[in-house]
Amino acid sequence: MEDTSDKQQQTETNEALVQSLGVYLRDLKAKDVVVLDVRNQCSWSDWFVLATYNSQGHLRGIIDELDVWAVAQDVRLGRPKKKQVNEWMLIDWDNIVIHLFSEKARAYYELEKLWFNAPASVYTLSS
Repeated sequence: MEDTSDKQQQTETNEALVQSLGVYLRDLKAKDVVVLDVRNQCSWSDWFVLATYNSQGHLRGIIDELDVWAVAQDVRLGRPKKKQVNEWMLIDWDNIVIHLFSEKARAYYELEKLWFNAPASVYTLSS
């Protein structure tokens, strides 16, 4: 049986990790980075991370850097799944699902509105 303090520590570790991911995406010049805590609304993931990319080259760069970041953070990915539909790239890391959108797709899908009850952390680029 898992100790309650161990479970709390793991939750805090996961939260710090996903918040770090939000900052990292912002540092990669992704726009409108939002981390949604969906643990109480979703049975198949704990976190959604949403961000907007500027171009296909920017998207490829973000994806490459995310792979490097995951290794550096010792993130256990298992078999990460990546799927791109039009201008929306979904990267599934089991308990973290990353959604990378073009501006047009971000405005169209409006995932923040779909998960409006989820606590959110927002990371914006400073000028």
